[in-house]
Amino acid sequence: MNAKDRAYLDAVRRGDMEAAQRMVEDAADAAGFGQQVFYHGTATAFTEPCDKGRGVICMGESRDMSEMHAELRAEDYPDRDPIIYEWYVKGDNFFDARNEPHYAKLVEVMGEYTPEPPDEDGHDWEYTEFEHGQPGAPGGIMEILEDLGFDGYWEAEGLAVFDGVLIKSADPVTYDDEGNIIPLSQRFNVESRDMRNPPRRWW
Repeated sequence: MNAKDRAYLDAVRRGDMEAAQRMVEDAADAAGFGQQVFYHGTATAFTEPCDKGRGVICMGESRDMSEMHAELRAEDYPDRDPIIYEWYVKGDNFFDARNEPHYAKLVEVMGEYTPEPPDEDGHDWEYTEFEHGQPGAPGGIMEILEDLGFDGYWEAEGLAVFDGVLIKSADPVTYDDEGNIIPLSQRFNVESRDMRNPPRRWW
């Protein structure tokens, strides 16, 4: 265990969550995740983000909107409570239809089947409308974007990510399956889909 891990664990054990959160933010930034927090509202607890067959994992920039979504999901499952996950996302290689070079790459592949670019007020494409492609088109937009090397895309309410390894918890403290505090040095390991850390004990 290194010095940063010891300082982090000491902060957690003495209940200084503000200090622990600052250390988590710094570790996320150093690992290429940045410090922007995204929100995912649900009524299902999990440790590995799953695309549920959609091909993407969606999250929002607004906590309020995610809370609303979580409450709606909980209404479908009376035995569950709303859950809000707070996540960091690695990198910045996400397709933005308002970015001219990004849009030009899509036009090169889709040609006449490329949807019109969204207006300047927001990311207002409904990507799911094009998920399976239009008749005669070379494929669905999501598949094409992934083939072009993008890690996901911006949409109306936030970000959609193709691979769960790019998503890690922004919580000040995370625990493994046995209830142990996960060291700071293991929080942002992209070799694991677990948003907490690789699923094994560290001491």
